[in-house]
Amino acid sequence: LGFVYGMAASLCHAGDIITSRELKNYDSRAVSLYSNFIQLVFFSAIFLVFFRAYDLALPLEAAPWLILVGILLGVASSLYYTALHYIEASRASVLSLSELGFATLIGFLFFAEKPSGMELLGYLCIAIATVIILLRKSSVAHFTRLILHGRSH
Repeated sequence: LGFVYGMAASLCHAGDIITSRELKNYDSRAVSLYSNFIQLVFFSAIFLVFFRAYDLALPLEAAPWLILVGILLGVASSLYYTALHYIEASRASVLSLSELGFATLIGFLFFAEKPSGMELLGYLCIAIATVIILLRKSSVAHFTRLILHGRSH
């Protein structure tokens, strides 16, 4: 079930990336603010219809973490929309894959979580693919030359 939710989240994030291209000419802070407000209204309605009030109750100890998550998501959203002013959406979305590495590093430093060898290999593959995509030019011929000969023109 977690896999299904993860794939659904990826699909929704892809929709965000595609629609974000249409908003790149607007102030990124305004886009972030409005999109987060719409999320609040939409999910509040969903939760009120499908969940009981006590399902949403959290202990007071969770408040600092919720505040931190809210701040980090707001900053991430604003920075992502700002990035779209400078680079194309496909490259911004590829750069956002670096969150896996940062999450692993933070998990290791703060929570003593150790990634497995296979996880590290997966992160390396993602990093290599990210570099390849970021270095590519729109011309397929140029991209092929770059990979096969290691030269840039």
